[in-house]
Amino acid sequence: MRANFSAGSAMRRIPPIAVVFVLAAPLCALAAPLPVTLTLDEQTAVDVPSGADAPVLEWNRAHILQGKDGAITTLPDLHFTPRKAKVVSLRRELVKSSASNGLEQQVPYSIDISDAQQVEGALDLDPWTCGADAYFVSMRAFVIDADGRRSNAVRYTVHCNGG
Repeated sequence: MRANFSAGSAMRRIPPIAVVFVLAAPLCALAAPLPVTLTLDEQTAVDVPSGADAPVLEWNRAHILQGKDGAITTLPDLHFTPRKAKVVSLRRELVKSSASNGLEQQVPYSIDISDAQQVEGALDLDPWTCGADAYFVSMRAFVIDADGRRSNAVRYTVHCNGG
């Protein structure tokens, strides 16, 4: 016996609840929490700036992105305000980690941006990609100006896969 599919008859045969499930499935996938968090940690006494004219470093927010390959990357959004001299270097230090893959200190890198970008104060940081292991890594970031003054430090922790 052949089915008779006239215009519009096939759609009437699909129960309305099935259409709701099909349309809602992608939304449920988007709402699932990612297994990575990035938190701002409490500052300590050693995190204060080196003087009144030192630059100021601020935490705006964290970006957590998932690539097409499923890799999850975190990116802290830090901004600085120069005071007397241009900011020339960003340093991030490893404070603590539970990773078993031998994490090391990250190398400081220079900030070579225009005067207009110095006013904006945005930093392009290297992203942190978690991988499959469960661990955390706590970092301490600060900037240094051309006169050698160090900003306040911002501490943050990346928690990968519940670590």
